[in-house]
Amino acid sequence: MTICKSCVVLGLVFLSYMLGCVFGVLTNEQAVTYLSQYGYLKPSMKNSNVANIISEEAMVKAIREFQSFFGLNLTGRLDNDTLHLMSKPRCGNQDVGEFVPTRTRRYISHNRKWEINDLTYNIIKYPKQLDKSVIDSEIRRAFDLWSEVTPLRFTHKKSGKVNINIRFEEGKHGDRNSSYTVLSHTFNSKYVSDIYFDGSIKWSVNSKEGTNLFQRVVHELGHSLGLFHSKKESSVMFVIDRGYNPNFTLSSDDVEAIQAIYGSNNKTEKVNLEKDHDVLKNN
Repeated sequence: MTICKSCVVLGLVFLSYMLGCVFGVLTNEQAVTYLSQYGYLKPSMKNSNVANIISEEAMVKAIREFQSFFGLNLTGRLDNDTLHLMSKPRCGNQDVGEFVPTRTRRYISHNRKWEINDLTYNIIKYPKQLDKSVIDSEIRRAFDLWSEVTPLRFTHKKSGKVNINIRFEEGKHGDRNSSYTVLSHTFNSKYVSDIYFDGSIKWSVNSKEGTNLFQRVVHELGHSLGLFHSKKESSVMFVIDRGYNPNFTLSSDDVEAIQAIYGSNNKTEKVNLEKDHDVLKNN
C-alpha cells in the first residue's frame, strides 16, 4: 500500500493542532514557561534558551509542586491530567513562589492591606460585548459582596485619582502566552491597585456561555484587598475559572481570610443577630 508522505505530514500537523487545543500547554518549553509564570520555577526560566537546559530534577520538583497545589497525583511528569489543568482558563497571578508567603492555613492573606476603609474605584476601559451600565452593575455587586463581611466601603468615581483601577485590555500587556489562557490579573502597589481583564474574550452575565464577569471580578478584588490563591475549589480565590455558578458567593474560608485582615462588618453582624433573635422569639 502506498502512503502519501504529504498526507502523513498533514495528519501529524493536524494531530498536533488538536492536542494543542485540548491541552493548551503541550511542549516541555511551554510547560517551563507556565511553571515559571506562576511561581513553580524561577522567573528567569521563562527564557526559551534556559528552558531547554533546565535539569530534570528541577523540572520534576516543579511539576510535583504544581500537582500538589491542585490535588493531582504526584507523578512529576507532564501527564494528561497535568497538561489538561495547565490549559484551563485562570487568573494570571502567581500560585506560589518568592512573592507568596509560606502557606500555614487553607488560605493566605496579608499580601497587602489598605490602611483606610473607604476606597474608590474607576472602570477606565470597558469591553465591547456588554453595555456599560451592565458592567457597572456587575462590578458593583462584586464590591458589595466583600463589603458585606468587612468594614470596607467602595465608591465608584468616573474621574480623578482612585485606589482601584479596572480595565479591559486586548492583546499582550505582560501576562499572556499563546499556550494558555489568562482571564484576569491584579497588580498591587502601596497606594493603588490595577485590575486587568481580557477584553477580547466573551464576558457574560447570569449565563453559562462565555466567562462570568461577576465571579471574575470578585476573585480579582480578593487579590486587590490582600488575598492570595486558595487550594480549595470552593473558595472564590481558587485559581482556575470554574464556570458560571448561580449560587456563587464567598466561602467560609474567604470570609475568615478577609476578616483576618480587616475585621468584620459589625453592622451586618448586628442585623443577623437581630434576625436570629426574632426567629427564636417567634418559635
